[in-house]
Amino acid sequence: MPNHSLKIRVEIDNDANSELCDGWTYGYTFPNDGNWDIWVCPLACRHGRWCLGATIIHELFHECHQDNPWDEEKAKGAEKACGFIDVCL
Repeated sequence: MPNHSLKIRVEIDNDANSELCDGWTYGYTFPNDGNWDIWVCPLACRHGRWCLGATIIHELFHECHQDNPWDEEKAKGAEKACGFIDVCL
């Protein structure tokens, strides 16, 4: 079994090093790229700790479900299963 590590990276401003932290995005990941990295955008941090937690759970779902990593509805279901219900509004 391969030895994987997961890094959670927090962008401190929308201009950091990603076009994906566009002011509308809470977080993102690139499943299957081999890096196991999750980026958290400033928007999630500005919305508070519950939104930050929901964002991490959401992106972990994408990393862990490689069979269909782009399934947004199931990722949102993972948030709800962990008690994060509509916390990033």
